[in-house]
Amino acid sequence: MNQAMSGTCGVGVVLVNGPAGTAAAFTQAEIIDITIGLTRGWDVLYRLSGTYSPVRPKLLFTADYKFITLSLDPATVPAATNPKPTSSDYNAREPLWRDPALTAMGYSTGTSGISSYNNDLMNKAWSVGKATSAYTVFITKYNAAWMAYTSISDAYMVLQYPWVSTNGAGFPGGGWGNSWPRTYAHETGHIFQAPDEYLASNCTRTSIHGALHIPNANCQRTATDTVFPCLMINNVEDACTPTIRIWGWVDDNHDGVLDATP
Repeated sequence: MNQAMSGTCGVGVVLVNGPAGTAAAFTQAEIIDITIGLTRGWDVLYRLSGTYSPVRPKLLFTADYKFITLSLDPATVPAATNPKPTSSDYNAREPLWRDPALTAMGYSTGTSGISSYNNDLMNKAWSVGKATSAYTVFITKYNAAWMAYTSISDAYMVLQYPWVSTNGAGFPGGGWGNSWPRTYAHETGHIFQAPDEYLASNCTRTSIHGALHIPNANCQRTATDTVFPCLMINNVEDACTPTIRIWGWVDDNHDGVLDATP
């Protein structure tokens, strides 16, 4: 998989729906909002590539939508309670709805099933040509440990829709309301190796990321640190130099080809 954010990216969009009449069931209006929101998130990244990439990366996101309805009672999935979730918090929730969804899609459970789906996305005969990268996004109303999170190593993310798309009332952390598409763009930034930069992430400026091995130099280590606006620090539609370089939007040898292009 191309680690640089360039070329065609195949995105597996898995909407994990609950039984009709339950809190985990999507409404038609929510499905429309999700479809529009994902497109807006991709547009954020496309516009940023046009602003900051020295070579047009021909960035294109193309989606494979899966709508999976489970019989799982949402009351059996514990509500989120920890504002700083641990691995046990994630594991106590996500597999309960993720694994049945993967099974319904014809894949094995766990991250091996996600990997197989991502491989199929890479090999899929897209109308725009073969993908150079791929990842999966699970979107659900079932409980999750956090509103939005990404597994970089396994190339997938989770969006807990009622949390991320509202002000977060009733959850252990505030949501993003109507600006949730930028949160999705932020999480996609993680897929392409960019780390968090905000203070609460406990980032460091010496950590190395991306195909070009770039330090996280815009990391906010203290409340008084000088940092620059960036999608990876406060979800704004902007990118700082470290993030730009981590995403591979670099042509230091001026040959008209991005340096991170395979």
